[in-house]
Amino acid sequence: MPEVIRPQAGPQEQFLSTSADIAIYGGAAGGGKSFGLLLEPLRHVTTNDGFAAVFFRRSTVQVRNPGGLWDESVKLYGQVAGATPVEHVLEWEFRGGGRVKFAHLEHEKTVADWQGSQIPLIAFDELTHFTRSQFFYMLSRNRSTCGVRPYVRATCNPDADSWVAEFISWWIDQETGYAIPERAGVIRWFLRIGDALMWADTAEELIEQHGPEAMPKSVTFIPASIQDNKALLAANPDYLSNLNALPTVERERLKNGNWKIRQAAGLYFQADWTRWYDRRPVALRIYGASDYAVTDPEDTDVEPDFTEHGVFGVDADWNIFVLDWWFGQTESDKWIDSQLDLVQKWKPQIWFGEGGVIRRATEPLLRRMSREREVFQVNRWLTPIGDKTARARGIQARMSAGKVYWPKTDWARRALNQLDGFAVARFDDVVDVMGLMGRGLDQLMAAEAPPPPQKKAPQPGDIQWLLQRTRTTKPVSKYRR
Repeated sequence: MPEVIRPQAGPQEQFLSTSADIAIYGGAAGGGKSFGLLLEPLRHVTTNDGFAAVFFRRSTVQVRNPGGLWDESVKLYGQVAGATPVEHVLEWEFRGGGRVKFAHLEHEKTVADWQGSQIPLIAFDELTHFTRSQFFYMLSRNRSTCGVRPYVRATCNPDADSWVAEFISWWIDQETGYAIPERAGVIRWFLRIGDALMWADTAEELIEQHGPEAMPKSVTFIPASIQDNKALLAANPDYLSNLNALPTVERERLKNGNWKIRQAAGLYFQADWTRWYDRRPVALRIYGASDYAVTDPEDTDVEPDFTEHGVFGVDADWNIFVLDWWFGQTESDKWIDSQLDLVQKWKPQIWFGEGGVIRRATEPLLRRMSREREVFQVNRWLTPIGDKTARARGIQARMSAGKVYWPKTDWARRALNQLDGFAVARFDDVVDVMGLMGRGLDQLMAAEAPPPPQKKAPQPGDIQWLLQRTRTTKPVSKYRR
């Protein structure tokens, strides 16, 4: 008898049953968002040879991370008869002719790679990681000639400063930051005129206001939390404890789905997380990280940011020992010299820096001065994704778990004071350096982690799952063009 795979009752089934053109699902961690997203194209790919879906994460690393979208797709699509993975291009081909592709939009301009594309289903995993302009550009690629009306599905966790928070504000209590239960899954309609969004309860209202040529799109938001994911709680009962152990702001966001909470001094990095060391371990892997300030102090009337370099030792248990630090407000050749001094002193395996604009401004001079001084180093540039708080979550989690150790020095106390004031203080350059080290360590741990054990080999078979409603080629209303 074929195995039956279906969405869990509640928000996951509601997400997979909505007729909205754009459905956004989630608002907390552990709500079964990614699994629900991966289920969506299965209603089409085995029977429609013109159907294609593209799943976007902000970076390819996020797609390939252990337990990420690609790994989860292997578990699910590996059970579909005739499904073939093409891993080097992150794509699945199905016997019925449909395709599912996984891709990134790492840079703002990456959307240009999709110019001219027709994508019946566009799926964004962690929508808050994408910019507003990326989302609306890709919405213009959401076209179809395969008989399936084009649509968009997305998941996300709360981020009060994201454009998504404004986009779904009708579904959120603006006083508490929590989703309004009776509005969950309710469909509303919008028109985009220039950069402004016009909202109404029905498509007819917008057409009446803006003329018969208006083409409104429907939107809904469906919140979910760990309590809605019975399968995860049964398989991993400690996950709820992990969420409860998060710092205040992250716990409110990821466990309780709060869309209004923001960082305040002492909330993101707490003083009682500090661990000190008198003597560092001998066997450490050495790494460095830098946050570069490219504004010359002589060229500005306001106090510029600091350039900060940190040197870190990592032991066999992935504890971090902060070993050395340099900071200064000076021209670029001096702070590159200071970095090369630290490289000569500590001989780090990898030095982490921020990619993008900063890399383009820094890398040529860093290479030239490295050659002149005959100092060899391996640079790894990390693309900035999300705001500063998002980039610092890895190091925040490690500090809250007591896995970051500091020496009793003046520079360490200065750095800790800046961490304590993060989100309200004038300078946050220390946070940027610590965030780079945390993100770099996440990548290193992912590269060294063994693949998860497979309990049994997937057996090809039929997937059957029931939904209360399915998408059809029939338009939602007579006003659809």
